[in-house]
Amino acid sequence: MSDINARPGMKIWCVLLGIVLAATGLFFAIAGGKLVSLGGSWYFLIAGVVTLLAAIQLFRRRSSAVVLFLLVFIGTLIWSVIDAGFDFWPLVSRLMVPTGLMLLAFLTWPALRKAEGKAPLGKLSYLLSTLLAVGMGVTFVQMFQPHPTVAFSGEQLPLVPVDKAKQQKDWDNYGNTPGGDRFVALDQITRDNVKDLKVAWTFHTGDIPLSPDGNGAEDQQTPLQVGNRIFLCTRTIT
Repeated sequence: MSDINARPGMKIWCVLLGIVLAATGLFFAIAGGKLVSLGGSWYFLIAGVVTLLAAIQLFRRRSSAVVLFLLVFIGTLIWSVIDAGFDFWPLVSRLMVPTGLMLLAFLTWPALRKAEGKAPLGKLSYLLSTLLAVGMGVTFVQMFQPHPTVAFSGEQLPLVPVDKAKQQKDWDNYGNTPGGDRFVALDQITRDNVKDLKVAWTFHTGDIPLSPDGNGAEDQQTPLQVGNRIFLCTRTIT
């Protein structure tokens, strides 16, 4: 360990990256445990535990930290394809952060191996880091390109009638509830009859688009409804 001990910058880097991995592992393990208790996937719990082990080894400045996180990364690749298929956005949401962490781990690997008296494997580490960086760059560019709509693949749940005594009267938060669940306890309008709705009334706010396509004055608000009143705000008026 003499090489790393003689380089304070590398010691600090190992601590910082270890903290990031530890925080990630804790989040995955805690949330993953909750998910398992609800009958969900075991992936997050397992990935969280192994990531925590990688963080511990990184704090100890052991090259096995990179190997452990590589196992997490490979497992994440496999799980992502099984869970989301090859649809762009579902894959990005599952792989972008682990890929970034894997890149940083590979960059750290040569110094850790050298400190243990092993072959640094610098060329391999930097090649893998470059491939991951290029992949992330291409993915970032693709974020601004159109992609096919993700098809619904789950099981459609049956409609549940709302207890008349618990019917909702107001929509007084942006997301309906303070927690933002965005579900309303009413069943007069359902997914089966929403297509039959007709315009009952319109209201003009007076906002004028800044360009022919409406840029700068898009109406993206969620009005609040309290009693018989609706409250809304626009870009220029409330």
